[in-house]
Amino acid sequence: MSSFVVTNEIAADASVVFGLELDTDIHAESMKKSGESAVTSTGSSALKLSVEVTFSGRHLGFTWSMTSKISSYNRPTLFVDEQVRGPFNMFTHEHRFGHCYVN
Repeated sequence: MSSFVVTNEIAADASVVFGLELDTDIHAESMKKSGESAVTSTGSSALKLSVEVTFSGRHLGFTWSMTSKISSYNRPTLFVDEQVRGPFNMFTHEHRFGHCYVN
């Protein structure tokens, strides 16, 4: 199994960034160049626990689609999405917010 960590420092309150990260409309706007879209199982743009979201877009010359489910949600410090359908054998994505931490 492979893993990697990406850290971004953002000069904003963690709860604000947490909310923005869970908004699929904002995600789609940020990925306009790849034509990426994000459609949720609820029809709402806000992700929360147990909601599925299907991302579709063109990356690295390929058009692909992946559906993930929000499997853990602890506002405003953590949420986890896990692939339920898509190109990877397994994909778990932890989003952590707040002060510096060590994995």
